[in-house]
Amino acid sequence: MSIKLSRNPQIGYVPRPVVIVSCSDGEKGADLVTVSWTGVLCSSPLLVYISLRPNRYSSGLIKKVGDFVINIPSVHQVKLTDYCGIVSGRKVDKIKASGLTLKPGVKTKSPYIYECLINFECIVKEIISLGTHDMFIAELVYEHIDQDILDEEYNIKTGNLLVSAFGEYWGTDGPLGQCFNIGLDFKAR
Repeated sequence: MSIKLSRNPQIGYVPRPVVIVSCSDGEKGADLVTVSWTGVLCSSPLLVYISLRPNRYSSGLIKKVGDFVINIPSVHQVKLTDYCGIVSGRKVDKIKASGLTLKPGVKTKSPYIYECLINFECIVKEIISLGTHDMFIAELVYEHIDQDILDEEYNIKTGNLLVSAFGEYWGTDGPLGQCFNIGLDFKAR
């Protein structure tokens, strides 16, 4: 048996899902932001959360409109996903640069990303200021799922979903590249 290293916690060692959050300005514009602080809070009602720094452009849009969409990318979208976290929506139209297809939400003003494997439309219920980040607690009200990742009983069978740990992006086959770095190779359109 190996020896355990005991120390104060390090955020980089906590595995997290990596998602692209899409949001709307309530009129014609939309933005994308990469988030790795997200998860489920409650099953009934189905409550999820994302945490964003209050100075992020997307944070202001979500506060204004009151909804967002959590888009689950595949490992094949790792550079795009990182890019959406590196570049500010205040300076760059990430939708145009990414070439992604946005579809109107069914129950949200915010659009969802058609190319992502799964999309969760969310209505904000509460915002809690936690220090460096605001937590947006939201009810998951509608979902879109790529049929190719489902088996005949509608269980997820594949998809190679993206996670972040140890300062890197990971898929089921291993590490994919360094966070806040691999997206620098993304070729904007």
